[in-house]
Amino acid sequence: MFLNFFFSTLNWNSNPTAFTLPYFDLEVRWYGLFFVAGFYIGYLMVEKKVRNLVSSSFYLRDIKSADFFNEELEGLLVKNNEESKLFKTAFSHNQNLDKSKLFNKLNTLLIENPSRITKTFFLNAFPKTLFSPKELSNYFSDHLLWYLVLGTVIGARLGHVFFYEWPYYQNNLLAIFNIREGGLASHGGTIGVLFALFLFSQTTLKRFPELSLFKLMDILTVPVALVVSFIRLGNFFNQEILGKPTDLPWSVLFQSPASGESLVPRHPVQLYESLAYFLSFLFLFFLPENKLKEGQKAGIFLILIFGSRFFLEYLKEPPTALVFSETTLLTGQLLSIPFVALGFYFYIRNRKSPPSFKKQGNSHVN
Repeated sequence: MFLNFFFSTLNWNSNPTAFTLPYFDLEVRWYGLFFVAGFYIGYLMVEKKVRNLVSSSFYLRDIKSADFFNEELEGLLVKNNEESKLFKTAFSHNQNLDKSKLFNKLNTLLIENPSRITKTFFLNAFPKTLFSPKELSNYFSDHLLWYLVLGTVIGARLGHVFFYEWPYYQNNLLAIFNIREGGLASHGGTIGVLFALFLFSQTTLKRFPELSLFKLMDILTVPVALVVSFIRLGNFFNQEILGKPTDLPWSVLFQSPASGESLVPRHPVQLYESLAYFLSFLFLFFLPENKLKEGQKAGIFLILIFGSRFFLEYLKEPPTALVFSETTLLTGQLLSIPFVALGFYFYIRNRKSPPSFKKQGNSHVN
């Protein structure tokens, strides 16, 4: 009886709406909650990683304002210790410095006195003059979040429109903007994210020389793997992206399928994918970074995520896709192949380069 409880068809009739906001009469769906939860956890992970990177480096962008420097310098000089003597020699009384000149002088002190002067010393002595690592990482992560959310949503929506249902949308163009009715494609979302990261690398990322575009992609692999795992849970609650009929003991009978499929026990393929992506998240999380080159972790991510997606497509009900309809592969499989190939390219492109995440020391630019 115990085994029959766990190995019997699950009758699943979840309500896609988690709750309704009072006064606004606005439905909040499980899919949206999982989406937001994944991005929020991912934000925290990226912010912490970036904070650790900027804690030991010093660049012009670290200067918040030169207006309070003389005031804070006076507080340092009264201590009359070895460090204060170095500053007394380097800075004349009440000199007028702009950000660039102030950075050059502080940077020179940092380079010439590595055993006495550190970034941490600067932060403690000049809290009004310098941005803290927390402020910098929040600035970085806030901007990155907007790029990623917009890239994901726009790319996923357009991917669904063009890859899966263009015959419908070409005659109903305004329906493209009705995202609340559903219709997001992960392959399009990935393309949108890659494009968003390119735009980000041309703007905010330039202020953070510690991070190249490939290094940023390596950092994002862990939270993104978790996000896509959460999103598949949202699909399960929405009763969409159904599996093929099966008589396996862990089959699920979806009582209200979103697309009106027949009421028969099916593979819970959304849970299969969610588990595959979560295992990918764990693997990437514990993967030793000091042995990898820049871009290799991103390559492994693409291979794992889209490789598993390719094989799990065999268990899904074919979508209403006309693209590639004359082939023996489903649209999702054919769209996954380029991403797997890109993953292998990322992994082998610079095997002779130094490891990506070697220990970070002080970095200086003039």
